[in-house]
Amino acid sequence: MSLFLSGQTEHCQQEVMAFSHSVYEGRWASILAAIESLLPLRPLLQQAWSKAAFLAGSDVERGDRDEKSSLKLDIASDAIESQKFWAFCTCLDFLSECILGLMHWAEACPCCRRLERNFFGSTRARRVAFLHSHFNIQRCPMSTRRAAEMAAGAYKLFLRKLLQVANGSLRMHPLLQLLTEADKAVILENFARARRLVLQTCLFKFSFWSNLPWVLIGLSHHSLEVQAPAGQ
Repeated sequence: MSLFLSGQTEHCQQEVMAFSHSVYEGRWASILAAIESLLPLRPLLQQAWSKAAFLAGSDVERGDRDEKSSLKLDIASDAIESQKFWAFCTCLDFLSECILGLMHWAEACPCCRRLERNFFGSTRARRVAFLHSHFNIQRCPMSTRRAAEMAAGAYKLFLRKLLQVANGSLRMHPLLQLLTEADKAVILENFARARRLVLQTCLFKFSFWSNLPWVLIGLSHHSLEVQAPAGQ
């Protein structure tokens, strides 16, 4: 693989060769999954990548390069060398973690909170398989029984907390410190818009929990302090 120039990076070729993701722009999950797998390769790619070396070891050197392949290679090379590109990827990865965090919360139970952190994976089946294979844990019978908490608006508080933590983590991320102030402002502005969109979408989608008869389910909440507002 000609992009690896030194013996220091040759042993890592398999990691790059193992990367395989098909991104479909119409499905956000495919984009987020690709970014999740791409980010760990950033230090290696930025250290080893050389467009000139890549061209020297390909058919391009023999004049077989068409306009389309030329454009893709230029885009890929610019992305690898751009700190702004990697910062945007990190931004989307943080946003993905917030969305997955809310999914994990919904699939967990209100009683076994210590297990919530063990729900990993992009699908429910993968998260359940992770629990079984790594911890030999069977899911609590109360898993996904979140109706009372949904009616009480607990998901709003949880999502806002996730987004707030993600915002702070992104601002402190080392990648952002490498950007110019102008590029950093662009990243943070876009992340703020994304957070608002995620929050507004969830509030709109779950707004029926605040209306009758659904709001009355809050009366079954395990906390008396939460039960009282639901009946008013």
